[in-house]
Amino acid sequence: MSAASLPRIPPLERVFRDATDPILIEDLDGRVLDLNREAVETYGFARDEIVGRPILTIVPEERHGQAQDLLRRCRRGESVRDVEGLRRTKGGEVVPVLLTLSLLRDEAGDPAAVATFAKDIRQLKRVEHELLDAKRKLEDRVAERTAHLHDTLRAMQETNRQLEHEIIVARELTAAASQGYEVTLVGESVAARALREAVVALGRLPGDVLISGPAGSGHEAVARAIHLASERRARPFIKVNCAQLDGAQRDGASEHDGEAAGGQSGSWAPESTLEVARGGTLYLQYVDRLPPEVQPALTRWLVGRKNAGPSARVMASLLTTTEAGSQSADEALSSDLATALGTFRIRLPPLVDRRDDLPDLVDALLRRHAGATGRVVDGVTPETLARFAGYDWPGNLSELDSLLGRAVMRATGPRVDVPAALLRSGDEVGGYHLVEKIGEGGMGEVWRGTHALLARPAAVKLIRPRPRLDAAGRRALRERFEREARVTASLRSPHTVELYDFGGTPDGRFYYVMEYLDGLDLHHALHRWGPMPAGRVLHLWRQACASLTEAHEAGLFHRDITAANLFVCRLGGVYDFLKVLDFGVVRDQRAPTDEAPQTWVPGTPVTMAPETIDGREDADHRADLYALGCVAYWMLTHRYPFEGKTSEAIWRQHRNALALPPSAHVPGVPRALDRLVTWCLEKRPEDRPHCARTLGRRVTALSLEHPWREDEAEAAWWVAEEHRPDADEGVSEDVGLTRWNGVTRVTAPFTE
Repeated sequence: MSAASLPRIPPLERVFRDATDPILIEDLDGRVLDLNREAVETYGFARDEIVGRPILTIVPEERHGQAQDLLRRCRRGESVRDVEGLRRTKGGEVVPVLLTLSLLRDEAGDPAAVATFAKDIRQLKRVEHELLDAKRKLEDRVAERTAHLHDTLRAMQETNRQLEHEIIVARELTAAASQGYEVTLVGESVAARALREAVVALGRLPGDVLISGPAGSGHEAVARAIHLASERRARPFIKVNCAQLDGAQRDGASEHDGEAAGGQSGSWAPESTLEVARGGTLYLQYVDRLPPEVQPALTRWLVGRKNAGPSARVMASLLTTTEAGSQSADEALSSDLATALGTFRIRLPPLVDRRDDLPDLVDALLRRHAGATGRVVDGVTPETLARFAGYDWPGNLSELDSLLGRAVMRATGPRVDVPAALLRSGDEVGGYHLVEKIGEGGMGEVWRGTHALLARPAAVKLIRPRPRLDAAGRRALRERFEREARVTASLRSPHTVELYDFGGTPDGRFYYVMEYLDGLDLHHALHRWGPMPAGRVLHLWRQACASLTEAHEAGLFHRDITAANLFVCRLGGVYDFLKVLDFGVVRDQRAPTDEAPQTWVPGTPVTMAPETIDGREDADHRADLYALGCVAYWMLTHRYPFEGKTSEAIWRQHRNALALPPSAHVPGVPRALDRLVTWCLEKRPEDRPHCARTLGRRVTALSLEHPWREDEAEAAWWVAEEHRPDADEGVSEDVGLTRWNGVTRVTAPFTE
């Protein structure tokens, strides 16, 4: 049908010509017969460029099928209204439109043509996209705030649990301390009698007391005895562990361990502590370990407190043994502080000088342990007493106390026998007895050890010094070691391996002492059992984020996050408890550094961020998040995003290659988890998560169909003994050390 043969319907013709929306008239085969002025202006085609040509001329190719289907429906007499479609202008712009097709009939009432109304909805679509974008942003904010509320609630619950636990511990330790201090004073040897006389005399005198002597000889017990012999006995006895204080904490709020904090760490403000101990006794434990930068503040307070009314009496313990072999305990104190503390002094004898008191001490300690455990004992065997008399007791009274406590628990009859194997022998490092070597690497050794004062096991890492260093080089190395150890010790997240102690040996080696863990690192766990389910990955990933959140917010970043440095352990009754190991290459972003530019790249090639590989000075905590993404990739797929035969080959990929999503290797990985992992693997730091807290919240907010449950964690590889390695299985390799059954996994030791 030609344009000249269009049905003549005058009213409709006026509507057609003057309509404000584009209208095209097509024949029943889809050829354009006519179009109005608005269609010419909208699509940019002249009238003669469209008339006689198929309607598909102005329809994008991907919508040809839709256009033909709508025409067929209209020919059949169906109502076609408000269908979204697309139209193409002469300039190539694609315009979204809302289509309405009407069947036109001739004067005889037969179908003659189709009128297509196309309303331009570009503005509507823009508004729709803006609304969807606003909705997504609102959902993200709601999810973030929900995760923050969950974090806050969990933190409050954890704080309440810790406070309840601390109250219980404080009560128990207070009772134990008040019952046990007399044990230190029993015996009829010359040393024991002199000690009792000194306690009575010092209790009557008003001045401060400095208590010295070897570790384990009863410093706190003597301090309590002097307190109870004084007129202050009804007032508080407050203990502050000086070994846990550092310069960054000296202005912080007080965190007292009171009657029995058991040496817990915390910040300390002298004025606040004085207020708590006012009228009583302030006991400064291990004052010789007080950092030099804190000593002037303590000295000023000790001198100035005399004008503060009824102030606390100060008693301080000072260990006469040294840990570095370079200075005595007295030399560790400034002369002003030593003078301020030294009104009266008492030196405790080592147990080896009180051999005559051993029968009385053993009897008193046995009664106490038997009463605490509900057992009936009738002394030790004569053979045990003979062994005790010939032993040199390097751990002094604390070692005897710990030894008898274990012996009472093992006893099967009324007489307690302590075999010679239980008596200590071997090397000593900073008060720790090295029991068994559990690994060795290029930089040093790791030993299972016990402390003279404590029964708990520990992991002692000995680090060999760099050979051929001069005196200045050794001094600089020691200063750096101590700085890194202090910042590591300041971390308090339960998911960061706890550093108990550090120091140096007379032969020039450094050592760390850390908690002794039962479990396996993720590197060896994946080699043994293969990829983990998504729920378990999120469970472990969230814990790693918690550790890094504290470190990053303190201005520290790890620089060597790898599967080998994430340790999954059984802690108490909790399974799949993750610990981040080895902040040994930690960098403090807050502190200036006088180190020379590094000629080595810190980290492990398979998890190193591009900016770390390039040695950029502005590399920061986001490099740890990149590495954490690599480890999550490893947990999901048992492979790293970039692998190669050489470090250089891996580094090239980190710089230039795009990582495939984990689901490309292991089908079934949730798409949301895919996106979270690849987000961490962005090449530019600014394109990754802003911080570990943000990443942790996104991990927490990620909802899975099958989340990881406590019973699954227990059954995973903790309970099934047939799945565990032999007790003596160990691994020794360049990247670290691993051992089962009381595992301590220590990698990337302090780097020189």
